[in-house]
Amino acid sequence: MRLISRKLPRLIRRLLILVFFLAACWIDLVSAVAQDKPFLHSLFTDHMVLQRGINVPVWGWASPGDKVNVSIAGQTATAIADDDGRWMAKF
Repeated sequence: MRLISRKLPRLIRRLLILVFFLAACWIDLVSAVAQDKPFLHSLFTDHMVLQRGINVPVWGWASPGDKVNVSIAGQTATAIADDDGRWMAKF
């Protein structure tokens, strides 16, 4: 019983973090649809650090079929929004 009681608070914390993360993603999606223009996920901000040596995905929402150009540090990638308005570009 002691083992279960020690792990329970950790599980509750992880579930709360997951719920807050999903709520933030939902809010981003709803606000993107309301703006009806290309929208970058709020995860991508000024001064963020990207991992070197891998393909870095960048995503967001736009009107379905829109072409989105994304530039980071002189590199440019292009993506086209799908039927749901989601797009992803990789650098």
